[in-house]
Amino acid sequence: MEDQQIEEMVIVKLPFEGYAHTFCIGQKVNYSTLSLDEYLKLDKSLILVTWAQFNEMHRSFYKTPFSEISEQTWQRALEELPPLKWHWVSTRFNLFYCLEALSGTFHALYVFDKQTEKYYTGTKSLFMKSEEILQEISKEILNEDKHTNNPESQ
Repeated sequence: MEDQQIEEMVIVKLPFEGYAHTFCIGQKVNYSTLSLDEYLKLDKSLILVTWAQFNEMHRSFYKTPFSEISEQTWQRALEELPPLKWHWVSTRFNLFYCLEALSGTFHALYVFDKQTEKYYTGTKSLFMKSEEILQEISKEILNEDKHTNNPESQ
């Protein structure tokens, strides 16, 4: 007889506030003696989602677009905690992540635009690749779409 995989699911409360309420495997709710059906009846705002759905909800909740900040705010963020991944992502943009996560892999990302001498911050995943960061800078700071010039070449 083949082992049947039982998917672990996530219980969240709506409106979603960025975290899992609890988890379940099959009909077994973690940290509860109630069945899944009984548990969901406790509060009509509880729903069952897959991990993929939860991850998308989590990403959408925490990820924020870049917004302009002062040089003082940039400097304070740089001095409060050691920066993570501090580097020039291109000849134009210098960036670093705040050491402390807001949730999971989401950290405040600080960007300095050498060309305009402006500073920005947004909440982004620590695991974004340089190309992804440049795409978001293009879209959110430079207000360009995918078909315009690459910000790295500017």
